[in-house]
Amino acid sequence: MTKRMTEVDLAKRLEISTRTLQQWRRAGIGPAFIRIGQNTIRYREEDVLAYEESKLEGGAPVAEPEGWRQAMKRAASFLDQIAKWKIQSDTKARIQTLSADLKRLLEKKP
Repeated sequence: MTKRMTEVDLAKRLEISTRTLQQWRRAGIGPAFIRIGQNTIRYREEDVLAYEESKLEGGAPVAEPEGWRQAMKRAASFLDQIAKWKIQSDTKARIQTLSADLKRLLEKKP
C-alpha cells in the first residue's frame, strides 16, 4: 500500500508551514494531493518524491542514454511524415508541435 502523508507531515518534511501548502494547492503548484471529503488532504509518497525530484538543481549533468539522439531524430522525422497525411487539423497541429518539441530537445547540447 502506498504511504500517505498528512499536510502536517509534509510541511515538516519540506520545512515549510501548512499555510504554505494550502496556498500552493489553491495556486495549483506543489506536489499532487488527494482530497478526501471536504477537509481531508493526503499526499502520496511517490508524488512527493516526484515533486522533490522536479525541484532538484545543480549537481553533475545526467548522461544521455545510448542511442537517445538517434531515436529522437527518427521520431521527429516520422512525426513530420505523419503530419503530411490527411488527418484532422487539430491532430495534425499536435503532431507538428510534438515534432518541433523533439527537434528543440535535440538542439540542446548534451
